[in-house]
Amino acid sequence: MVKIMSLNRRMAIATISIAILLAISALYIHQFTSQEGEITKLTWNRSGGFIGLNEKLTIESDGSAMYKSNLFGDGELDLTESEFKDLQSLLKDVSFFELDDSYDAKMGTADYFTYRLTVHTTSDEKTVEWVDSWAAEKTLPRGLEKTQIHIQSIIEEIHLKIGASREANKRAIEMAKNFIVQAPTFKFDGILDTLNVTDSRILESFSVQYIITLTFNSRHAGYGNREGQILAQVITPHIAVVKVVNDNVVSAIMDNKWDELHQEFIP
Repeated sequence: MVKIMSLNRRMAIATISIAILLAISALYIHQFTSQEGEITKLTWNRSGGFIGLNEKLTIESDGSAMYKSNLFGDGELDLTESEFKDLQSLLKDVSFFELDDSYDAKMGTADYFTYRLTVHTTSDEKTVEWVDSWAAEKTLPRGLEKTQIHIQSIIEEIHLKIGASREANKRAIEMAKNFIVQAPTFKFDGILDTLNVTDSRILESFSVQYIITLTFNSRHAGYGNREGQILAQVITPHIAVVKVVNDNVVSAIMDNKWDELHQEFIP
């Protein structure tokens, strides 16, 4: 009798142990498939910025992409197998399911874009929201920025397909002009009547780069906010080369010597 009770006790313990192991295994499998499961859909949103953009891109597992925008219209594209695999690889490399849910903007920043990406898999979904790297409160994961660039290159393809590039060029010119007018050098003593766009070039890359050249005159020599400085009152001509990428001013060089974006001389 004692032997039977001992055997039953061992069997009960073994049963409980197996149940615990199965539960742990199920949890592990769930976590693994949540992060590494097959992607069924991607949903991308970009909003805000100086232009008040609101766009959405939905990519299905078969590579079909649907795009909607309040500024550029709607379009669609069939991704190549390579493009979709590259996107999957980027998400895997950045460990997308392990990222923070949000990367917020620094206090006092404005006119930045907000990005939102939702990855749907066979077992789970994950949403990450972030802002432009220059406006972010903390450094963005490098892989996240690479994913952003890759998705925006897909959108550029759709823009080319629906003929949105001409409007994008016009918008880039306006952004460059507005940036220069609001930047410290021009704002201090620039002469508005002398502001002219002398050149506009498009570099056919992904993402597309718009190079806008502007000229204007200032009433004094020097750069930036010169409040409180002793200045020579002499009309000073300037040439500014502004680069716009994805509706952001990413570079603004004046007279080949002054970085207007970062307010410093170029070494």
